[in-house]
Amino acid sequence: MPTLLFFAFFLAVYIVVGCLSSFTFAKKIVSQITYVRLWFVKHLLSLPPSTINECVMKYVAYYRVSTNKQGRSGLGLESQQQSVMNCLSRIPNCELITSFTEIESGKKDNRPQLNAALQLCKDNNYTLLIAKLDRLSRNVEFLFHIKNSGVDIHCVDLPQLNTLTLGIYATLAQHERELIGQRTKAALQAKKDRGIKLGAPNATFTDTMRFNAIDAIQEKARSNENTIRAVEAIRMKLNETKNFSKIAAYLNEKHFSTANGKTFRAEQVKRLMIKYDLG
Repeated sequence: MPTLLFFAFFLAVYIVVGCLSSFTFAKKIVSQITYVRLWFVKHLLSLPPSTINECVMKYVAYYRVSTNKQGRSGLGLESQQQSVMNCLSRIPNCELITSFTEIESGKKDNRPQLNAALQLCKDNNYTLLIAKLDRLSRNVEFLFHIKNSGVDIHCVDLPQLNTLTLGIYATLAQHERELIGQRTKAALQAKKDRGIKLGAPNATFTDTMRFNAIDAIQEKARSNENTIRAVEAIRMKLNETKNFSKIAAYLNEKHFSTANGKTFRAEQVKRLMIKYDLG
């Protein structure tokens, strides 16, 4: 971009001086401008190809769905991906570096995938690309935290979004979240007032069904990759200390997470030690 501005400036000067070239007092100036113009053309032709690549807009896409079911089925996720790809097809000279997908509620701010995407953008001066603003969050404070990270954000459904308007849209998004909660509570209360029993009041569960459900939950916990890695880390750390809080701090420092993707607390370390007989 500086090279193009440099070229435009000297082109304008060249035209002006060319108009004055018929006058004697401008001949020396024309001679100097001609020399500079020839030097500039030579410099432009010798530019490496990497200079052109600097003009390529580079993006990192971030997708979020609220439930594991949406993540497995592709509902919501596919529409976000399609929206992002359509947007990129309309932007000339752009490149999608990579994408991050998160399965987490918009109410929660613990987002490992979003943090990784933001860090990648910040380190390489990439732009974060999202399909909708609420895929980041509906929480004003959290959105302002993202804004203050210094990363440029491009929102497909809000192309006019910038650091100035982000605060306005963030406030509207949080207000919408509050309205959703109020409407849900009002609808449930209206059903209660009409005598409708919520949930499954007629459901019956046998002892076998309950035991099978417990076994399924325990098997899911045992096969969870986060749990397996944490148990092995705890087993090794026990050679140094048996303090639950210190072990939890160590796991968090090494970026281990619970089965639900959360940070560890002393009580969770204690439960794992008892459950897996880690002594």
